[in-house]
Amino acid sequence: MIQNKTIIITGASSGIGREIAIHLSKLGANCVLIGRNQERLAKVKAECISPSLVISTDLYNFENYEEIVQKVFEEFGSIYGFVHSAGIEQTLLLPQIKIENLNEIFNINVFSAIEFIKIISKKKYKFEKQSFVVLSSVMGVVGNKGLTSYSATKGAIISMVRSMALELSSKKIRVNAVSPGHVSDSEMSQNKERYLSEEAVSVIEKNHPLGLGKCLDVAKITAFLLSEDSDWITGQNIVVDGGYSIQ
Repeated sequence: MIQNKTIIITGASSGIGREIAIHLSKLGANCVLIGRNQERLAKVKAECISPSLVISTDLYNFENYEEIVQKVFEEFGSIYGFVHSAGIEQTLLLPQIKIENLNEIFNINVFSAIEFIKIISKKKYKFEKQSFVVLSSVMGVVGNKGLTSYSATKGAIISMVRSMALELSSKKIRVNAVSPGHVSDSEMSQNKERYLSEEAVSVIEKNHPLGLGKCLDVAKITAFLLSEDSDWITGQNIVVDGGYSIQ
């Protein structure tokens, strides 16, 4: 059960993060919506049926994280859960990748999650038990041309949750990753499809035996990992890809 428990969600203004926030709210969680766009966050808040809090911030500003968590603690008390859904994609061939590209994508996809988890797991903020979920991608498990930097961050997430899970287990904290395939109704996927031919989009669809996914598919497994129904699961990467990676 996650009813009345406080859960922080990054990337909550759109796509998978938005759907996770709304779904968790329907299950009774107090949702803290973190993103850059205040207006879009307000729209998500309007769809949340349980108490929620909007915090507009740029995740590149790591120095603000402690203040954010303190604000959440003052509003709702102890923090039970954290979902890192914020992320950026880079499609760059290897010769095009520059150090600044790597810094940009690792800062948001990986380092931001580490920093938030480090703070939220402090004794002053934590619930008796805590559960954290970091969004990875099937591209952290398999590869694709032009996705070296993106796959590197998603693979890093899968590896880091294992070590985090071991380190934090003594504090009754669980940490898991979720790796979606192509989620057709997320803005990231829709933006990508705009630059692809109909034939290329058709190939993506055929490569998912159960068809393309929806944001809600990811939200449901995230809710499960946050809940007490998954009390004996930690350090795992749950692949939600309609069969893409088993071929």
